[in-house]
Amino acid sequence: MWTNINRCDYACGKPPSDVWNDLAILNPLLVTEIQAVRPHICIFLTGPSYDKRIKEIFKGVIFNEVKGFEKNQFAKLSHAIMPNETYRTYHPKYLRLSGKEDVVLNTFKSIIK
Repeated sequence: MWTNINRCDYACGKPPSDVWNDLAILNPLLVTEIQAVRPHICIFLTGPSYDKRIKEIFKGVIFNEVKGFEKNQFAKLSHAIMPNETYRTYHPKYLRLSGKEDVVLNTFKSIIK
């Protein structure tokens, strides 16, 4: 399943802050989707720029380090609603352009069995 934290594109990018704040009304939808689908793995491909939104949606979420990475690069998330295997890393395009794609994919292969 694929879903989005930001459910609206604005001129091919992230909406300005006033629109972004208005879109917060849709935050509960992501929680409902996760509860309905009950995935075994959840991966947020958002990078740290969406951590604030993740914290708004999942009150009390904890961002834990993944060995070999700084938390802003790759984090394991913990929250009662999220599956045990929940992670946040950068968007695939950024990973590819920055040369980090292989190391992140190999890390996923080693930690998710």
